[in-house]
Amino acid sequence: VEAVEHFKPLLLVFAGILIISSFKLLTGNDEEEEDMSENWIVKLVQKQPFLTFGNKYDGGKFFTMENGRRVATPLLLVLIVIEISDVVFAVDSIPAIFGVTLDPFIVYSSNM
Repeated sequence: VEAVEHFKPLLLVFAGILIISSFKLLTGNDEEEEDMSENWIVKLVQKQPFLTFGNKYDGGKFFTMENGRRVATPLLLVLIVIEISDVVFAVDSIPAIFGVTLDPFIVYSSNM
């Protein structure tokens, strides 16, 4: 909030982010089903060194044993991708709240 109060042009940057994301949402092609294995978030999560991901679901479990090794199931990958998407949407809503108010309490509480 202080950055916005001191640097009013920062609101234009936030507005630009909001306009670009709105344009992408409106012009997106929803006709074909996307291959989520090519998604950059999925690739990033799968490349990290702390977890090995298996290819099979094991009911509602996040971890299972494959070939004597403990591996994460695709269900954990889905959960991680959803949580990252939640953070992206929270960041995306910051320009919208600044369009409504500059009250610090409302700005902070709306993104918690």
